[in-house]
Amino acid sequence: MPVVRAATPVVKASVVGIQPVAVATPVVRAAAVAVSSPVIVAEAPEPLDAPNPPMPSLNAPFVGGQFHAQDDMGQYAFGHHGGSNTRVETRDYLGRVTGSFSYINPDNDVHVRKYAAAPGMGFKVAGSDIPVDTPEVASVKAAHAKVIAAARSATSS
Repeated sequence: MPVVRAATPVVKASVVGIQPVAVATPVVRAAAVAVSSPVIVAEAPEPLDAPNPPMPSLNAPFVGGQFHAQDDMGQYAFGHHGGSNTRVETRDYLGRVTGSFSYINPDNDVHVRKYAAAPGMGFKVAGSDIPVDTPEVASVKAAHAKVIAAARSATSS
């Protein structure tokens, strides 16, 4: 029986003219960045930036409707209109909510409220007939704002 052997490759070392190569080195500049937390804080929306609701009506025959949409990121939009009350609301992927509603009170006056909220920012509402703060309430709000400002400055430094 014949013996079969694998061929052995023959490698010859050869040097072909070596030239120095200039390589551009990227310049990297470091910047000091203070990161207090990995949480994204989005600016809270203002209530007056909320969409206007459709106006309610008792005199016209009922013509209305509703809608609802949402996605996997937590965003949504919904609303309804027609009759004595209406509402629209939206939420974005950062958790900020804006909305508005309108209604007709027993005296047949139309009232509109707009609202906004964001995580860590609270809830704000706007309306034309919301009472103005009394002096006592205004002083408590001012004291509360000072406490909040002091707490924020203590945590940021």
